[in-house]
Amino acid sequence: MNLSYRIRLILTSCLYTLLFCSLGAQEKPLQIIVIGAHPDDADLDAGGTAALWASLGHNVKFLSLTNGDAGHQSQGGGALAKRRRAEAQESARRLGIMEYETLDNHDGELIPSLEVRLQVIRRIRRWKADIVILPRPNDYHPDHRNTGLVVQDAAYMVIVPNVASDTPPLKKNPVFIYSQDHFQKPNPFEPDIVVNIDPVFERKIDGMDAHVSQFYEWLPWTSNSLDQVPEGKAARKQWLAGVRNWKLKPAWKSIVEKWYGPEVAADVQYAEGFEICEYGRQPSHEEIRKLFPMLGSPASVKAVKTEAPLKIDGLLEESIYAQAPRIYLKNSLTRELTSDPAYETYAQVAYDDTYLYVAFSCNDQDIHSSFSKRDEHLWEEEAVEVFIDTDNEAQNYVELEVSPKNILYDSYIVDPVKIDVPETLKYNLKAIKTAVKVKGTVNNRKDKDQNWTVEMAIPFAEIAEDFSPDQLPLAKWKINFYRINRDASPLKYLSWRPTQGSFHQPSKFGQLIFR
Repeated sequence: MNLSYRIRLILTSCLYTLLFCSLGAQEKPLQIIVIGAHPDDADLDAGGTAALWASLGHNVKFLSLTNGDAGHQSQGGGALAKRRRAEAQESARRLGIMEYETLDNHDGELIPSLEVRLQVIRRIRRWKADIVILPRPNDYHPDHRNTGLVVQDAAYMVIVPNVASDTPPLKKNPVFIYSQDHFQKPNPFEPDIVVNIDPVFERKIDGMDAHVSQFYEWLPWTSNSLDQVPEGKAARKQWLAGVRNWKLKPAWKSIVEKWYGPEVAADVQYAEGFEICEYGRQPSHEEIRKLFPMLGSPASVKAVKTEAPLKIDGLLEESIYAQAPRIYLKNSLTRELTSDPAYETYAQVAYDDTYLYVAFSCNDQDIHSSFSKRDEHLWEEEAVEVFIDTDNEAQNYVELEVSPKNILYDSYIVDPVKIDVPETLKYNLKAIKTAVKVKGTVNNRKDKDQNWTVEMAIPFAEIAEDFSPDQLPLAKWKINFYRINRDASPLKYLSWRPTQGSFHQPSKFGQLIFR
């Protein structure tokens, strides 16, 4: 926050103006459509990558070619189709994508007919797709195989004016891309692109969790494992993350290194793979990077705009929290998901023209805190923390902490290696608002608590120099979210972007994007 920063801000503003004038269409959001046979297939095939695209401000649609009306052991027909449509809509909300459409073709009866091909052509055209993701026509299920065939058959026809002439053709063919599978004959899946989904793995599971009829009822029934499905919501999600395997395959590591570099590749745990289909446009290396902007870029989270100011009460009941993606925190030392649902922790981010809103939800069986004054050393006990870098100067960032008793610690860090605590505490936000809601009893160490939630309204004008709301669409701030847990559990430090040590590592912060 100095003169050089203000000069760079002016120059950056001029540069972006020139870029928008000269690049035009290149600055538009990407249009991605993921096509599956059933409501839940797209989630399985590309849920993590879709969430990444959406977090970067791109437009993603999931399309199911059938209504799923046969996929259940005790329900069927219109009632099941209605249930599965509702599950798909909830999944779209959780993933942050724009649309989830289910066509009214019957489950188990899909064939690659001209009628279905025309349905697909029209949807791809209406979405003005840059990317079409589809299954390969190698699969155990005829609907899956036929989905691959019918989308392949549409690949060229989407640009032919006299086919489906009631819908304007695309000016150029999209890139058609196969999602991953494990089938080996007649030929195995060979990925050209492997996307690191570590930053959104929990969100992928969250989207799948919305398909209750499939992942907790029908599919376990088909595998004679219905008795293994847990009862509680948190336990179910933890189980779901374990029964499906998205671990990075050793054979794919060289591809991750190609797109992300060896340093990032060494830490990747979960991934989704994609293979370029020969029937669509064949992208160059440079175009693939434009179509998959998450490749090699920092993890990002999208702040969702609210039109009305939020009531800061710690309840997290406003409708914006049903829209804002959940950012799940991991064990900061091991980078693993928390294995115990009792410690599940997530953050959410929203904003208006005045405030950045940050919320936390922390499952906690022993909620306690002894601090009672602002700027006491909250990190010595239980607390949530958010670090925000608004000026892209790696050594400078705001640190905010809140305890279960709604005590605030706010400071401005200028040297993360040698932190001068008394000096940093001269920084006090005047207009910040915080609130905490506890489900349990603070400081009763003998009972069993449930959860505490935190809500912060952080004034933009106090954390960003010369702030104007007009800056936000172009802003790429850095951010990280943390929780400190102090009970008998060995799980003490959680973070969104794991640091494997001190939280004060700005190089490991993710990006905060405003759309």
